[in-house]
Amino acid sequence: MYLHLGGDTVVRMRDVIAILNAENSSPAPDLKHLLEGAQKRGALKRVTGEMKAVIVTNGDVYLSPISSTTLKKRADYLAAFGD
Repeated sequence: MYLHLGGDTVVRMRDVIAILNAENSSPAPDLKHLLEGAQKRGALKRVTGEMKAVIVTNGDVYLSPISSTTLKKRADYLAAFGD
């Protein structure tokens, strides 16, 4: 199963490690550190639109314009079907 992150971006559900809220005006230091590390590794992928959620996968870190709540609901729905 695949999770749609916005735009033309989808990721495999089995690769998703975390879905984090990024809608705060000032990101937490740990989130900022995660994003900086992904940027340095070339693993930071930006989906078009305003960043509302950060999705951490086995290989990359995605910035999504879809809220973390909506992404979690989608992930829960897909998980009900198994992989």
